[in-house]
Amino acid sequence: MIDLDTDDGVRDAFKTVARWYGPNPTEVGDDENVVVLPRTVPAPARRRALVGSAAAAVVLVAAVALALVAGGGNRSIAAANGDWSPMAESPLDARFAPVTLWTGSELLVWGGHDASGTELSDGAAYDPDLNTWRTMAPMPFVYERREGVGVGEDGGSMTHPSPGAWIDGKGVFVLAGGEPSSWQVVSYDPDKDLWDVLDQATFTSRPDDTLAPVTGTATVQVPYAAVEWQGDLLVFGWESERHEFGWSTFDVDARQWGPFNGLPGSGVLYGTTGPAHVTVVDGKYLVWVANRYFAGSDTPAGYSVDLTGGQVTPVERLERSMRVDIADLSDNGTIVGLTGDDDELRRFAARLDPRTGTWIPVRPPPSGPTDDRVFGELVDMDDATAFVGGLDISGMTTGGLRSEAAELVLGDDGRWHRLPDSPVDLSRVGATVLWTGDRLLVWGGATTTDAGPVNLPVEPLADGAVYSFG
Repeated sequence: MIDLDTDDGVRDAFKTVARWYGPNPTEVGDDENVVVLPRTVPAPARRRALVGSAAAAVVLVAAVALALVAGGGNRSIAAANGDWSPMAESPLDARFAPVTLWTGSELLVWGGHDASGTELSDGAAYDPDLNTWRTMAPMPFVYERREGVGVGEDGGSMTHPSPGAWIDGKGVFVLAGGEPSSWQVVSYDPDKDLWDVLDQATFTSRPDDTLAPVTGTATVQVPYAAVEWQGDLLVFGWESERHEFGWSTFDVDARQWGPFNGLPGSGVLYGTTGPAHVTVVDGKYLVWVANRYFAGSDTPAGYSVDLTGGQVTPVERLERSMRVDIADLSDNGTIVGLTGDDDELRRFAARLDPRTGTWIPVRPPPSGPTDDRVFGELVDMDDATAFVGGLDISGMTTGGLRSEAAELVLGDDGRWHRLPDSPVDLSRVGATVLWTGDRLLVWGGATTTDAGPVNLPVEPLADGAVYSFG
């Protein structure tokens, strides 16, 4: 197993991906699975940066890809015939991995960190109708998203999840609290430009490694993800005494927690989950898929919970291979990732049937390889699913790696359709990527350079673009 937290692990990672060859940019248009549509915007100049961040080592993939999974008809193909436009200049400094949320009329962007790893505490809201930004009020709390060293330095680093949901006219977020084993629930009211701390949870470790509450009444001890469910905040996470994953609901108005609903036997997946992949599919099924699991085990890939009926269905393993790394899971159950062993990896994509816990194979994106840690994001776009982000490392010198920047949409005809070029370079990771219902918004993140044997995302960005299709 490759350990990306060490220098040797980084070298092993690049030896692995050097054995893989993506489509040649000069030949991809001749691929029978690729349809090149007219381009409407000139390609931007490539951004350049320094080298760093061991955590990003395997992420060598592409700028933007769209994959259709089910339904949509001609509209899914038409998704590749839209137009990009640049965002207005933001009042925020360049940053990556900010906390973001769509309110229904504005994109909230706040926090994140710069290349040194410094936490940023300011924020701004973007109105896509007016193409304007406004600054947000200062935050009256301490939070910590990232542990470790700066982006361009050696050593490990970790980004805490900061999930959010739009509930009753407020953005509600779950944040690491800046102290060990602590986190908090905060809200932002865009009408009043007002922040509020709704709950503070702090725990201490017992000799048996279980957690004991010190402050707060939270029934989830280690949060992994949060979604809106029937007007409440549903928080998915870990309960150490029960040794189970599960969820609790938080009443935002009453500031009260419901009981913990555990998934019996789920403790066998502890330590193999990696980044959390939790969503609600079809407005009914709470789906959690673990990450970086290995063959030789009968444990499930995760669980699908019918929140209305209470039935719990194990999710079957995606691949019976040595290794499965999941890049992302969308709100419609689409998943993409990397499978194989440490010597030969291949891309995959599938769509989950949450009722049965089974997967329907989908043609994978034709560019890669991929890695879940700092790869792109899957965003539902009505009848299509956007796969946005990643890095184009076509200039990498080690191993002769070729990686086409994938700007594609998979239509009902089973073929990939190329998107028009963006007015900004979308070869980036840690960016804000969000679908508003009629526009795809991309802002910020970090990019890299074509120079040197190791190309990693170290230069934060402050630009963005808007994509619309008819």
